[in-house]
Amino acid sequence: MTPLQTSSFSKFRGAEYSYLYNSKWLFLFSYGKPMEESDQHGQNRSQNNSSSHTGGGYGKNEDLYQFISGIRYQTDGGYKIGIMYNKFKTKRENSFSILVPIEKEFDKFTLNSSLIYKNSKNANDYYGMENAITYALNEDMYIRAIFNIDRDENKDHNYGYALSYSAIYKSTALFHITAARKDTPNYDDDLITASVSLLF
Repeated sequence: MTPLQTSSFSKFRGAEYSYLYNSKWLFLFSYGKPMEESDQHGQNRSQNNSSSHTGGGYGKNEDLYQFISGIRYQTDGGYKIGIMYNKFKTKRENSFSILVPIEKEFDKFTLNSSLIYKNSKNANDYYGMENAITYALNEDMYIRAIFNIDRDENKDHNYGYALSYSAIYKSTALFHITAARKDTPNYDDDLITASVSLLF
């Protein structure tokens, strides 16, 4: 899992309110029920479909929730700097996390960096950083490089690297390929994925 995934800023069912003030300040508040991992991975579809019609889906876990509040400021130099606070309760955790995202758009590329802190009541706290550079070859082709580093609950330092290429062909198809490597104290892993999506 990447630092952003570990932060527990996850998908949820609920409501969100955002307000942009003076084209500089963005305020965000959201509240809802965190989605189950099976929902995010497309499993237990029949249960999920039934839940969507009944408005439930958690049975005895109706007390699960996720509350997010955030502020983002855009400087005159084009930097977008924010801070987000996430209070959540899932089947496994009842804690909070903090995310500090930084974004800057240049002529040819965009820089994104996120600092992550996650409080843990049952283990050591989690610290991570996720960095991405997206370079536009033209209007339809992009290259993205990602570098991640974290210190997990076991106080181990983990590293992740990824390089991806995306291209849109005649506004009808999106081609995407990614090569990634994970470097941890316990094991290393390499991965290559490719996908094609049709655009309508």
